[in-house]
Amino acid sequence: MEQLANLTLMLGLAIAVVTDIREGKIYNLLTGPLIGAGLLFSALGGHLTEGLIGLVAAFALHFLLFALQVDRGGDAKLMMAVGAFLGWQEMVEATLFSFVFFLPVGVWVLFIQGKLGRFWAALRWTLLKAMGSPLAGDRPEPTVMIKAPSIMAGTVLAMYTQLLVLS
Repeated sequence: MEQLANLTLMLGLAIAVVTDIREGKIYNLLTGPLIGAGLLFSALGGHLTEGLIGLVAAFALHFLLFALQVDRGGDAKLMMAVGAFLGWQEMVEATLFSFVFFLPVGVWVLFIQGKLGRFWAALRWTLLKAMGSPLAGDRPEPTVMIKAPSIMAGTVLAMYTQLLVLS
């Protein structure tokens, strides 16, 4: 049962990565059923309370990150699914790992999308503007780094390590 649960979570994360790369969006049509599947697998495995606590903890943590504009709504809901599948400890671990992966994975995705030049131009403009340089000129078009790939990478690492798991 655990292997099927892990496969379901990985499939959901992979779909989120594809839609986030293609469209810059993680759909409720994915995250809602994925949260439900996480709770179902937690219940079938005798860990419903752990899944519910993971879901609530992910909501609390990622709602705060959403309010601070670190996460977007789909990112937060995707992490709620991770919490429902894995519990609060591994969800926190996945969150921390996803932050570690965010910049390198995000830059790699921008490279694949052909948007890396825009990213460097925006970074250069921001640095020049912060230093008060008149060379900053007009602000370049913003480039958004998506989070689903780093969420997936962080979740995989959290699933196969036991760095923060207390039990």
